[in-house]
This record gives sequence, structure tokens and C-alpha cells, in this order.
Amino acid sequence: MSNKNRKKRRSKGRKRVIEQLRSENAQLKNTPDDEKLAEEMQQRNLTTRQFSVRAQTLDEKERTVEAVIATEERVVVLDWRRWEPIEEILRMDGVVLPDSRQVPMFDTHMRWGGTASVMGSTRDIHVEGGKLVGTNHFSSRQASEEAWTLVREGHLTDNSIGYRVLDYEKIEPGETATIGGRKYTASPKMALRVATEWEVIENSICPIGADRTAKNRGDQHTEQDRKPNQKQNQNHFQVHKKQEKRTMKFNEWLKERGFDPETISEEQRASLEELYKAEQSRSEPETEPKTKTKKKTEPEQGSRSAGEDPAAMREAIKAEMEAVREQERAERARVDEQIRKLGEEVGIEQSLIDDAIHGGKTVEGAQRYFLEKIRSDRPEVGSAPAIISRDNTVNREVIEDAMLLRAGYEDQVVEDSNGEKRADKADRFRDMSVLEIARQSLRMAGQPVPYGTEEVIRAAFEMDMRGFSNYSLSTMLGNVANKSLLRGYELVKKTWQAWCTTGSVSDFKEVTRNRFTLQDGFQEVKNGGRIDHTTATEEAEKYSITTYAQMFAITRNDIINDDLNQFTKVPMHMGRDAGLLAGKLVYAILTGNPKMGDGKSLFVSGHSNLNTSTGLTMDNLKSSITTFEKQTDKGSRNIRLSPKYIIVPSALYWTAKELLQSTLIVATGSTDAVKGNKNVVAGEVEPIKEPILNDDSATTWYLAADPSEADTVEVAYLNGKQTPTVEKFPMTPDVLGVQYRAYLDVGAKALDWRTLQKNTA
Repeated sequence: MSNKNRKKRRSKGRKRVIEQLRSENAQLKNTPDDEKLAEEMQQRNLTTRQFSVRAQTLDEKERTVEAVIATEERVVVLDWRRWEPIEEILRMDGVVLPDSRQVPMFDTHMRWGGTASVMGSTRDIHVEGGKLVGTNHFSSRQASEEAWTLVREGHLTDNSIGYRVLDYEKIEPGETATIGGRKYTASPKMALRVATEWEVIENSICPIGADRTAKNRGDQHTEQDRKPNQKQNQNHFQVHKKQEKRTMKFNEWLKERGFDPETISEEQRASLEELYKAEQSRSEPETEPKTKTKKKTEPEQGSRSAGEDPAAMREAIKAEMEAVREQERAERARVDEQIRKLGEEVGIEQSLIDDAIHGGKTVEGAQRYFLEKIRSDRPEVGSAPAIISRDNTVNREVIEDAMLLRAGYEDQVVEDSNGEKRADKADRFRDMSVLEIARQSLRMAGQPVPYGTEEVIRAAFEMDMRGFSNYSLSTMLGNVANKSLLRGYELVKKTWQAWCTTGSVSDFKEVTRNRFTLQDGFQEVKNGGRIDHTTATEEAEKYSITTYAQMFAITRNDIINDDLNQFTKVPMHMGRDAGLLAGKLVYAILTGNPKMGDGKSLFVSGHSNLNTSTGLTMDNLKSSITTFEKQTDKGSRNIRLSPKYIIVPSALYWTAKELLQSTLIVATGSTDAVKGNKNVVAGEVEPIKEPILNDDSATTWYLAADPSEADTVEVAYLNGKQTPTVEKFPMTPDVLGVQYRAYLDVGAKALDWRTLQKNTA
């Protein structure tokens, strides 16, 4: 078929489906412009892509398996405006994820099937190396058991992501454009759509995958591994290319008849493939010799070939199209009913409800639409009284600030971007109970507010599952808990920061920190002389970081009891523990005396940094400083390093201050006398008091060099993040509430013994 005839046939198919859509859907009758209607259909329809699970990550106990959800691979999809296939690239920097990083997991995109078609959920969705990755969690319900068994046994490996493109740039065939700093070139025969903003809606279990770069994580065969076998697999490759070509032709056939190959079910696809084969067999010219044996044309027992009966084939196609349209109508009717109920429950005018329905909005879109109308036009929503501030806005930030004020954390409520004092807005709501806050979270999301306490709590906690995570009670409580935790973290005095350095590592593998010593130093060069190359000896210290974590939960009981301590005080104490953590690791190095890279302990006579029978006195301090300044490098040359800090337990702090800050030192003995007219060690070193050292010894003290001059102890964090991370996640189904986990990735290691000294009494 020529390109001209193919375009003509496609245009007829497009016209036929558009007219059919107008005749069946009253909402589209008022859209006379075909291009505008195509644009509406483009925005309404949910696009899907296939991907594969990572087989070796399967966890039978937790019923989970990781999967590559999407990549930046080009995939052919339907362009509703052109009514033809178009290549599409999903930019990973444009993905819009739910705050919960979780979407429902369906059986083959059966979104209209209610909860019966939900197999579980895909969680912890994140971008990893240019790919979108998530973990599939299979429900324990019986309906999910069959799918889980197929996945566990390796029969079912592919999933399909459902997403909606929010913004994109289109490149015509053969043209090149730079988008977001990257250059893209469309293929000669097909336009390219680069999605710069797209939203993940759902995920489905499907039998067949399509994304070539979305592979099993357990697949250990690389492209290099396969190269030696390319020759023997040549025939397989050619067969695969033929299959791809047949699939593309079949997809074009579907599109000409108004079907989207990405959204039809597997059962519908199988039926339509039979009709397609029958139609192709009738239209193909006979090129085989007449002497060949005739193919069997009689249908098998109990069946009839649609290819032999054009009327039957037309009826079959019509039935399949009607089945797809019936599903679309059922889904639209379900969405319209949800929008209608939502509008009626929160007191929205009927005309606005009709606008949302006739405009083809999703439930989420209608919620945003209603919320905007509520804020701009009305002071109250529904039967429950709304909370109105002076500027007629109460948002999540104001409620969170009010909770912080109630907890006594005024320092956490700062000025907003306009210079206004947020505390003034929040102060009038500081006496709100947590139950009232739950009600307000529902109002802000445009959700109906139940009358009963139990119903309010349940509705508030379930907002995340209904796509209202930005306004959900768990989000607000989590934000308050996070601020309380950071407050506790920041209030801790971190004495180690004065004499230690901080570093950053990218993973949990062992890292190596090297020390270099130049053997010869700078040498004199005489007139016309030659500069010699220097040599360096290397010493190394190795260590790794570890994750430290705690969890806390907010339950139904906490809300009913209005227990604000659970939301503020508990996280604050957790933050304080996190603030103390690095210090505990650092001072455990001083008291624990670990092994260094040379196999010796940190403090040992062989390192010339351990003085015994050395209580903190004037003479002992002078002697220890002198010993400190005699340290040499590996080449036995003096490193010319003086101590800057004296680190003491609480019991020695006052003695240290007397020695270092007094103007005169009085010597006691049989006759009191003043030694000289000046304290010669005053200001020589700076005292640091650390209460953690009290647990080890009340008389041991340490000297440390300036960390900007030489390595002492390094404290490293994962990717340089020094504050704890707080994440929320749902509790088990038998408990109503939400859990939060806080974790910090940190480690510490002494890098050089020459910069530290220990003195024991």
C-alpha cells in the first residue's frame, strides 16, 4: 500500500472514530473542531508503557520485587491530534511523582474494575541512573495470589506503567531540536514528542513487555557477553525483526479502526489478531504455484473462520470496538459520578459540577477546580465551619506553624518570603486540637468532612491513598515531626566540629584516605644545576559509613487523646539522639583506641602520643605540648605541628580553664609564691569540655592539632547530608495510623596519630 493510500485510509479511520465518539458521548458534541477534540482526547487518555521486573530482587517473605518502571528509550505511542503513531521520550528530570512515592498496581490496566482489580502497589518510586525504578508489593488477598505465583515462578516478568503527559515539545520528522540542554533528532518518517513533564498514575501486571532498555535487574548478561554469539543468533535476530514488523503492521491496522494498541486488553488483542490475520489472508495475492497442495479452508470443529465471512468479520470488529467503548463509557460514568458526589458533598454549585464533568476532568482535576472556586468565591464549604484568616487563606503551612507554636517551638516559625511574620497568622489557630486539624486537612483538599470522630480520623489518614498527599493529615504531622526532629538535632552542641573534619562519601563501601610524605623536601639548586624528582611514601586509613535509624508512629489513639507530644517531643528527642550520634562515634575513637593503618593502636608509645602518669598540671601540660611538637613524618623529619585544643571531661574543665585563662599561677608548697609575673601557657591551647568522656575517665585528657592544618579525625556522611532524613510510610492494615522513620548515614575514622595525644593520670 502506498503512503498516499495509507494516509487516506488513516484519515477515513480517524473521521469514522471521531464521529462515533461524538454520537456516543454528549460531552464531545460541543467540540466541533476535530483538532480540539483530538487534543482533549490526548489529554484525557492515559498512556502506558511496559517494563520488566528485576528477578533477583524478589523477596518471597515480603512479597516484593523491584522493577525498572520507565526509561528514556523511544517508544511509539498514538498522537491523537495527527491520528498516527509518534515516537515519545520521557525525560526522567520531568517526572511528577506522588508525595508518597506510591501508586496502585492493577491487573492489565483494569482501572474501571474497582478494588477487585488491584493487585497491590508500587512503592519507593525514584529515578536511578536515568531510569525510573520502584518496588512492586503484592497484596496478600486471594485475587493477587495467582499473579504473585506467576511472578515468583518466573512466568510473568513484565509490568506496564500508566502515565499522563502534562507538557511536551514536539519535533517534526527529520528535524533536530535542543530541549533542556540536550539535543534530540526525530526519525525521518516519524515525529518525536519529548515529554518534559509527565505524571505517574498507576502500574499494571501484564504478560508482554515493550521497552527494550527496561530489563530484569537479575539479568547478568551484558551486551559484551552477547557479542561472541551474534553470528550463531543471526537467524533468531532476523526472525525477531520480522515479528516486530508484523506487530507494527497490526498496530497500524488497530489504529485505523480506532483502537489504541497500548490500552486494549490481552483478550481483545488476541481476538482482533485473529480478525487481522483473516483479513490479510483474503487480501494477499496468490503467488504460489497452482500445483501446490491447497490449504485447508474448512473451519475446525466447533468454530468458524471470520476470514471466510466478511459479514461475520465486520460483526466481530464491531463487537470488539463496542466492548472497548463500553469500558470507556463505564470508566467515564464512574469518574463523573465521583465528581458529582464530591461536588454535592462539599456544597459546590451544580453549574460548576456540570462544567467539571462536561470538561472531561479527572477526579483529581475536579478536586483542584472545586478547591480554587471555594477559595476565591466562598467563605465556607459544606456543613462544617471553615477556618478563615485575615487574608482569607488557611493553608497547610499555617496549620503546621500553629502546631509548632502550640508545642512551644516559636523559633521554628520564621518570616515568609514576603517578610510577613508567619507566627501572626498561625497564632490564632494554636489551640486547635489534632482532631480539628484532621477536619481542616479534609476541607483544604475539598473532601467531604464526616461528622463522627472515627470517620474523620479514617478519612484523614486515607487521603494519601486517594491522591491528596499534599493536604493529608499524615503529611502535615510528618512535616511538624521533621521540624521538631531538626530542632532537636540543631540544639545539640557538637564539640567535635572544632577539632575534626567532615567529609562526604557516595556509598557504603570501604573508602581509603591516603597520607603522603615527600622523602626529600625542597633541595638547593645551584646555578645551572638540575632539579631532582621527589619521591613520596604513602600511608592509608580505611573505613566505611553505617546507617543509624529510629522509628515512631502516630495512631488513632494519639489523635483522639490530642497527644501533641507524640508529634513534637518524641521527634525532638530523636533529633537530639541523631545530633549526639557523630560525637559518640568520634569520642569512641579517643577512648576505644582503635587500630590504625600500620597495625598499631591509635595511642601507643610507638607513636609517641601516649603519656602515662600525667595528670593535668602546669608542668605536665608544658611537657605534653613539647612532646607533641617533636612528632616526625615517615622520613623522620619534624612536622612542626603544635596542638590547638585540649579536650577534657567535665571534672577537668575548671582545672584547664584555671591553667589557660589565669593571668598568674600561684605555686603552693611549704611557702606560697608567685612563679614569675605571667601565666606562660595562657591561651596556648583552647579548652573543649565533652561530657561523653566522663563515662571513660575523669582524669584523662587529650591534645589535638588544628584540623585545617593537618588531618585528625574525619566524620563522613552519605552524599554530604549531615541532617537526619524523615520518611513516612503506611502501617499494617490492622492499625489505623502512619509511621515515620528517621535515619542518618555516618561514619568516623582517625586519619593520623601524629595530630592527637592522650594523657592519663
